[in-house]
Amino acid sequence: MAYLKGLMCSTRIPGAKIMLKPVVFTPDLSQLVKRGDELLDLQEFETWTFEPFESIKPYVNSYIEASGTVNSPRARKRRGGLKANQEAIVSDVLEKVVDDKWRLLYESRLRRQGALFQYIGREDDVLLVSAVCAALHPDSGLAPNEQSFLRAFMHRSLSNGLLRIMAEALEGGPFGSFPFGPFTGKDDFYF
Repeated sequence: MAYLKGLMCSTRIPGAKIMLKPVVFTPDLSQLVKRGDELLDLQEFETWTFEPFESIKPYVNSYIEASGTVNSPRARKRRGGLKANQEAIVSDVLEKVVDDKWRLLYESRLRRQGALFQYIGREDDVLLVSAVCAALHPDSGLAPNEQSFLRAFMHRSLSNGLLRIMAEALEGGPFGSFPFGPFTGKDDFYF
């Protein structure tokens, strides 16, 4: 942990760093990396989802079916192995869609969020973000399937995928706009 504390940006004044310094993954970080999924429990990550969504969209239906929440005859027959199937789907998706470019992009996004945590004094969260970033970097030697943050992130993205597909359909389809205008310009007279 002392190793991480020495590498982080330390400015807490206006003009502060906008990104944590990169940290090289070492075995000392393994315990923190195993807790990486805890980041997604933080309010700041509630809206994070996998992008580009189009790359995981083909897996959403099979993931939802594997959750056992779909009430179809096919799903009812297979309930026994569904949760294991969900894990297999996540592994497959991570293997196919998470490349080095994606890892570097999300590492930088996490480092930016970590700098915000540091600015407001949330040092425990800074340490966790730094460890997850170190693991996420392509040079870490850790496959995406071995990272709890990525597994939890993919579970969340796939489980919310159906809602996203429905929202996209409503936005672009024939039901994308109301046939009437429930809100008039007069409703927003303050703006």
